[in-house]
Amino acid sequence: MVTGLGFAVLAAFTQSWWLVAVGLWTAMIAAALRKLLVAAHQFRPQIAGAPDRPEQLSDDQRVRLYETAARTLTVIEERMPQPVAAERRPKLLATYMYIILDRAIIARANVLTSIVLVLAYVASCALLWPLLRQL
Repeated sequence: MVTGLGFAVLAAFTQSWWLVAVGLWTAMIAAALRKLLVAAHQFRPQIAGAPDRPEQLSDDQRVRLYETAARTLTVIEERMPQPVAAERRPKLLATYMYIILDRAIIARANVLTSIVLVLAYVASCALLWPLLRQL
């Protein structure tokens, strides 16, 4: 979200309005994805030791996964101007279930990996700064 908003601000200084739109769109998508990542983090203890394939989950685990996805969709819908159409809802719930399960079974990065990734992000921003200034 920070990158998208930062990109939009830099684009606004250069009056590249279509780049402002790209930055804002990136920030909005990141905000929605954050809701799914929070749901996956909260779901992780409930699925400890579960298989990584959805079809191998127990019925109880599937029900909990569905309930987590449904709650997440409800939270996201509260911020939308209109609710998701009824015919799209099952497919969207299935997608959310897949994303939440996928993120819940991925091991967390250790501290060293996190530090390296943040430094790589900062370095990439520093390397792109001259290019962005020329826009």
